[in-house]
Amino acid sequence: MSRCMSYRLCPARLLKDALVTFFAVTLMCSAAFSNPQSPQSPQQVVNQEKSVPVTRLVVTFGTNTTSIWNGGIWDQLRIVIRDRATWENTWRRIVSPDPYHDPYQAVPALPEIDFSREMLVVVAMGQRPSSGYQIIIKSAREGRNRLEVEVESVPACGMQMAVMTAPIDIVRIPKTDLPVTFREVEVKRGCK
Repeated sequence: MSRCMSYRLCPARLLKDALVTFFAVTLMCSAAFSNPQSPQSPQQVVNQEKSVPVTRLVVTFGTNTTSIWNGGIWDQLRIVIRDRATWENTWRRIVSPDPYHDPYQAVPALPEIDFSREMLVVVAMGQRPSSGYQIIIKSAREGRNRLEVEVESVPACGMQMAVMTAPIDIVRIPKTDLPVTFREVEVKRGCK
């Protein structure tokens, strides 16, 4: 029995190795062409976005420290505040006396914000006929050259107080120069 010491002396082995290589390359090529890269799915796009920390603004007024859930902005509003002057004007609207509140009520001091590091996002639902409505900034995501803020609107449900309200939410977000877009989500409640 003779053994082949090189491919020149053993054509059968050369042919066998060439066929195995040919089939392996053919399989790799067919796999590559049968799965062309498809456009990115929404899930892949979300995975490329970066979550941004959202911190609810908390105000101390007298002995009460709380988030602000109702204010004097009686129209629907979405605003990004990047400077003190805009913040002062917006704050005056938020805490301004209105026909439904005590005109002698003291006004809380303007919360200090470091606009060199942070910016504010204020959302207002507008005037509502009762209590129980909410507007909430749920999250913020940075990606595709923009900052997207998710805003959730929650309708009143069941028995509520018959008083005019103006739901708002205010959050702090790390400063960015990216344009801001708002993604509106309306919560459906199974009220009866």
